[in-house]
Amino acid sequence: MRVKLLMAAFLVMIIILDGCANEQTASTNTNTPNTVTANANRDRQSKNITLSQGAAGNTDNEIFREMLITAVDPYIQQSVTKYYKKDVLAPPYMVRVIEARRPSSDQVYEVSFEVEPYIGAHIEVGIDHVTLRVSPTKIEVINFEHIKSFPLPSNL
Repeated sequence: MRVKLLMAAFLVMIIILDGCANEQTASTNTNTPNTVTANANRDRQSKNITLSQGAAGNTDNEIFREMLITAVDPYIQQSVTKYYKKDVLAPPYMVRVIEARRPSSDQVYEVSFEVEPYIGAHIEVGIDHVTLRVSPTKIEVINFEHIKSFPLPSNL
């Protein structure tokens, strides 16, 4: 369990750092020393963490996002089941990261996901936002927001 928590915290950190590096590179002028530093840091990151592209041609950032979603899937599934009180499914391919941030300087992250749970043969029941707090010692759901409901067939 602790390994899974550490892996999730690491993946959140990588996603946040990758987003920060992208913003810094995009926002700096090419004639300033900061550009060289940002690019050098990005080069160093890509040398340290190199993933081969999968069959779908995913980028490193996409792979990290998918790993994060897979690592926190039980927490997302639990929150969705608690809300709908039915046997709904929210597998990783129906979840996407909408925000990842570090609210303080310690190793605590808050990640928001958009979830499209379904029942039966992929009949979507709604859209939800789930926010998790990920730390080295635990993962917890800190917010669940139901965004939209979809009409269900009469046989369900």
